[in-house]
Amino acid sequence: MCETYLQHSDSPKTYKCGAPKDFNLPVVTDNLKTDELVFYDIINFDNYGRALLSIFVAITLEGWVLMMYNYMDANSNMFSVLFFVLVVFFGAFLALNLVLAQIMESFYAQENDRLVKQEFEAKEQ
Repeated sequence: MCETYLQHSDSPKTYKCGAPKDFNLPVVTDNLKTDELVFYDIINFDNYGRALLSIFVAITLEGWVLMMYNYMDANSNMFSVLFFVLVVFFGAFLALNLVLAQIMESFYAQENDRLVKQEFEAKEQ
């Protein structure tokens, strides 16, 4: 969302861009109710918390392509594609699967301990 404004009466028009909240506009007034590429300042890299949320969204594979398209529009195409592909590959396919494998291993170990305990109690009776 951009609006034009004049800095001085002699200077040419310049554009000011930002989220609807920057212009005190409700989301309804921008006619982008169904546009998937607009994240309304929820997904960004402005601070560590928002950056972690953005990375989490990317590694869960939910909407990472739309984020990549937004950053391709804002930054260099090659850097954005490289960044998001690496984040998805290492984050989603390696790190997330390692965490899930550790959780499954813990579950199987506890299940095995429970079965051994049941067998031991059955032998005592």
